[in-house]
Amino acid sequence: MPLCIAGARLGRSCGIPVVLDSGSWKEGMAELLPSIDIAICSDDYRPPGCRDNDDTLEFLAGQGIRQVAITRGAAPIIYVDNHKPGKIPIERIRAIDTLGAGDIFHGAFCYYACQMGRGFPDSLAFAARVATVSCLHLGSRLWMEAFPNAQAVRD
Repeated sequence: MPLCIAGARLGRSCGIPVVLDSGSWKEGMAELLPSIDIAICSDDYRPPGCRDNDDTLEFLAGQGIRQVAITRGAAPIIYVDNHKPGKIPIERIRAIDTLGAGDIFHGAFCYYACQMGRGFPDSLAFAARVATVSCLHLGSRLWMEAFPNAQAVRD
């Protein structure tokens, strides 16, 4: 956690958006959150005193994080973008393998948000599409053969 805190502070001081990818609350996270710009957490992420996703969204907004999303597997992603709530539907599929889907989601989100300059909801929707496609293939890398470049997924 000390390395995460130092990296987040450095990124923030350099004007680099700092994205939190967290599956659960961890010791030291209270010190990390002030350096976070965007939080994308799993359904299992519960800060102390939070009973449900609404509490979690409110808690993170109270930490000054203006863009927060909670991924919920096959259920819609819930998010708050500058105090405006929303949902991103997830395409129903017969998953072959979910290995790495969360990491793929976060990577696709960061690529689309930073490289393509897209807004928060659009970046979440893009990431959801990429992660969904990844679940149609065995392992964490074979799905990329279906999309030799990002243009194929963006359209």
